[in-house]
Amino acid sequence: MARILFVHNTFPGRFEFLLAPLRKAGHSLAAIAPVQQGEAPGVDVRRYAPAGRGPGQPFPLSLRAELDTRRGAGVAQVAQQLRSEGFVPDLIIGHPGWGETLFLREVFPDARQLLIGEFYYRTRFLREVFPDARQLLNRGVLLPHPGRAGRCWTAPRP
Repeated sequence: MARILFVHNTFPGRFEFLLAPLRKAGHSLAAIAPVQQGEAPGVDVRRYAPAGRGPGQPFPLSLRAELDTRRGAGVAQVAQQLRSEGFVPDLIIGHPGWGETLFLREVFPDARQLLIGEFYYRTRFLREVFPDARQLLNRGVLLPHPGRAGRCWTAPRP
């Protein structure tokens, strides 16, 4: 059976419906999240904290990117612990919008990745939904992910 790693800011969040069927099928499940929002029986849930310290006085439009990068580094540290304990996922399922999946390719280079690209549409659509440049830049952390993931899925455009 497969080893599956979930990465999400509010795990189990939007992935809760997958857990019971995957466990029933015999898959080994782990998750990395800052805070667990609900029950996840049978899942090895690990906690992370954003790496590094808070910013001194960064450029205001880069605050979100800086925090997302710190989240990604924090997740990578916990992922390294999982790897050192022998858990190397076959599949990583995550949400790239918080930066958490940013460095997982470095830790698990052979794992397939399925990323849920919420609000990942053409930039014209982003400008319509997020007319403020700061909001558009906040979603910019999504942009590097699809090329690094095996698959990136997003719901149809609203």
